[in-house]
Amino acid sequence: MDELSELVERFREGVAAGDADILTTFWVGDEDNLVYAVWEWARSLRTRDEIAQYYREALGPVGSVDTAKVTDLVVVAGEN
Repeated sequence: MDELSELVERFREGVAAGDADILTTFWVGDEDNLVYAVWEWARSLRTRDEIAQYYREALGPVGSVDTAKVTDLVVVAGEN
């Protein structure tokens, strides 16, 4: 499995488990440059703490997911 496929699988596992900690690990690097544009929110999230809180609130009521399938994925990588 290539590196991108492994990352996608880890993301799927995090969603399936409802695990905010797993999902927050994807946000690495310089905290000053983090931007997570959550489509259902009016503002972007800009810190790991905000991102973790978002995942906890979004996934908390779900508990766990029986089927988690990645069907659409946009990857933005590299320097600004």
